[in-house]
Amino acid sequence: YCVKILDSGASCIITVACGRNNNTYPVKRKDIKLITAIVMEYCIFDSPRISLVVCQIFIAHPEPYRCEQMDKHNKVKYVVPFVSMIHSVDSFKLLQEINKQSAKNNRIIKCLFQLHIADEVTKYGFSRDELIAMLETEEISALTNVCICGLMGMATNTDNESKIHTEFKMLSDFFQHLKNTYFNKSVHFRHLSIGMTADYKIALQHGATLVRIGSLIFGER
Repeated sequence: YCVKILDSGASCIITVACGRNNNTYPVKRKDIKLITAIVMEYCIFDSPRISLVVCQIFIAHPEPYRCEQMDKHNKVKYVVPFVSMIHSVDSFKLLQEINKQSAKNNRIIKCLFQLHIADEVTKYGFSRDELIAMLETEEISALTNVCICGLMGMATNTDNESKIHTEFKMLSDFFQHLKNTYFNKSVHFRHLSIGMTADYKIALQHGATLVRIGSLIFGER
């Protein structure tokens, strides 16, 4: 496994996904930020080692044939010692597990809440009502080893750009709402992680600060 490191630009960090590739890639600038994403089921089951330090991560739900081996929550203990941010927090149970494992490692992990914005059952995340209900509870304030830094979402896999615009705008508007209300005193709540290879250009129009690029670099898997 190797990861291409890209120039981050001024306003949007480009996160790249793990790929099956033996090539090496040069860093384009000396002051580039090392921002990578690893799809953990591939690293854990298919790779004997990870050859670089991982800064950011997307914890994926396991593929159906791997569900018996490891679920999403069990992956947390393997990544918490190494990462600085987890993009895909889609339940309070997962947030609790991240907090638990972070405490064991004497760390505070940055997290993004994943919102379900697509018309696809194969994608996960909170609804807006579910997330607000969770933010209203007292239990979340007890999680002192996580730091909420923003939202993440994946648009519907479609060629209909108007639909993608609508979904990204909805999430962007909700992000601003949370930033102005529940997180109005937080300096950390500033990231909107939207956009992948097929739609990152649209995501940038809706205020993305993080985009997740994989297929464009490594090809379809």
